[in-house]
Amino acid sequence: GLPAEIAVVEPTGADTQLYCRVNGQEVTAMLRDRVTCRPGDRIALTPDPSRAHLFDAASGSRLTM
Repeated sequence: GLPAEIAVVEPTGADTQLYCRVNGQEVTAMLRDRVTCRPGDRIALTPDPSRAHLFDAASGSRLTM
């Protein structure tokens, strides 16, 4: 997985959003479960490419792969 450091943990109902740093880049991960982690924790993210959404940092537009 991608080594990531958690910056913010945001429970949103049944899901949890993790705002992380991966290789100096900001990454948001949406988890379909509640998780017990906190800012500063280091985790490994294993994204599913078929469910990933990428955005242009300058414009905010979604990128199509």
